[in-house]
Amino acid sequence: MNCFHCGNKLGRGDMCLTCGQDVRLYKRIVACSWHYYDEGLARARQRDLSGAVESLQNSLFLYKKNT
Repeated sequence: MNCFHCGNKLGRGDMCLTCGQDVRLYKRIVACSWHYYDEGLARARQRDLSGAVESLQNSLFLYKKNT
């Protein structure tokens, strides 16, 4: 995962080692986006296409680069 501010690779901590930005909220938003993405794929496998579309739209709403 890359820092939203400077674009450098992030470590496990809550701060970017290069620019010093707090990335806790950013990491949480990206994790929620991935959760909705996985949920959408699971619903698509179960043939619940309207639910899959809703979950995938929520994923993109949170993090537009999660395609």
